[in-house]
Amino acid sequence: MSKYRSACISHHNRLVLYITPKNEILPNDNNQRNSKNFHADLLHRRWASKRIYSHFSQRLGISFDTKYHAYGLNNVVKKGNDFIYGKVYFNFKHRHSTSLRTEKRQRA
Repeated sequence: MSKYRSACISHHNRLVLYITPKNEILPNDNNQRNSKNFHADLLHRRWASKRIYSHFSQRLGISFDTKYHAYGLNNVVKKGNDFIYGKVYFNFKHRHSTSLRTEKRQRA
């Protein structure tokens, strides 16, 4: 198993018994991947790159694009919102399969 272990809810308690971390990370360590700084930097890099991400679902027969948007100073400071960046969804399209059986399930 990898270091990012997972198990179903029935076997999760057994999985925890076998975990023996070799390098324990202290809570105040700056290299911790789940810190607020890590996520804030990640969102800023995604917004600054201005990259457009394309998504496609073959099961649903849809495609759409996403990008990150920075809210204005008025929205953050004066209205008191806690978030600076938001995700924008656009360019939504239906792309149904050419197979009749699959297309029928996509339209349902």
